[in-house]
Amino acid sequence: MPNPGTPGAQAVWSDNLTVTGPLTDTELRATAVPISGTVTANAGTGTFATTDLGLRVGQIIDEGGTTRTINRAFVTATLSGDTEVVAAQGAGVRIRVLAVTVVATLAVSVIFRSATTAITGTFPLAANGGFVMSNNDHGWFQTTANQALNVNLSLGTSTGVQVVWIQAT
Repeated sequence: MPNPGTPGAQAVWSDNLTVTGPLTDTELRATAVPISGTVTANAGTGTFATTDLGLRVGQIIDEGGTTRTINRAFVTATLSGDTEVVAAQGAGVRIRVLAVTVVATLAVSVIFRSATTAITGTFPLAANGGFVMSNNDHGWFQTTANQALNVNLSLGTSTGVQVVWIQAT
């Protein structure tokens, strides 16, 4: 906590680090970004030291400590069989899916595949049905390195697919 009468933000620890106090217009408009790191209280000084991880909006840190850019893709699949959602990313790079939304016009079964190999179970959908897999920083599923992420439909029907993904090695 700043010394009395000192302008600035006050840090309060609960389950999350919350910052209150006079904030600039830019700070008020900023989008929250999940971070992790060390916060050290400097006893008796009323100041805090933090580890700046350098994260920006649209980034995440993977399990190996590497900063990854968050990507988004969508496709409207209309044919039975495979439709590419995200192209292969190159040698040694996998596509890790963090969030998914799928909605189909007719009753259909949906499977996500790494090229031609299933990487999810079968999701049977009713007509005008769908599902959402909300954000999972660890990923719901991922492709084999240097393979495209495909969605496979059991029959041809207009099916909207949106994914949030990162490159993983």
